[in-house]
Amino acid sequence: MNALQRLLQAVTTPADPDRLDQIDPDLIALLADPVLQAARAWYGLEVRGLDRIPEGPALVVGNHDSGMTFLEAIGWGAAIAQARPHERWFGLAHDKIVDMPVVGPLLTRLAAIRARPENALAALRAGHKVLVFPGGNAEAFRPFSRRYDIDLAGRNPDD
Repeated sequence: MNALQRLLQAVTTPADPDRLDQIDPDLIALLADPVLQAARAWYGLEVRGLDRIPEGPALVVGNHDSGMTFLEAIGWGAAIAQARPHERWFGLAHDKIVDMPVVGPLLTRLAAIRARPENALAALRAGHKVLVFPGGNAEAFRPFSRRYDIDLAGRNPDD
């Protein structure tokens, strides 16, 4: 199956974003470089510090700053796939994203899971890493002048 066929299959075949076994490592490897190059060119994405993330399960928290495109999450995923291909990472994604036709099945195969505590815990208990951007829409759509501010929209990790 060539790259285009694989991509078409990924976007047209239903996927369950509440299961960890929907991921397609071959598709991730196929798309990591082009996605990362596009994120760097279009958005100026820089990913640093991956070497400081510990081995074993971990929760990695980021802040949104690209509005509806969620490009920082996709770029992070591509950078992780290249730098740490031996690890399995999952990104928590909003219901509206994983439930979208075409986009949802593709992102689920690229390791997005529905943003639910039970899904994150299942991934962590299985020994994987979980990437979350807890600020959601409030953070993603803040003014450009506040782009370096962290706004978790009341989602306090101590709650």
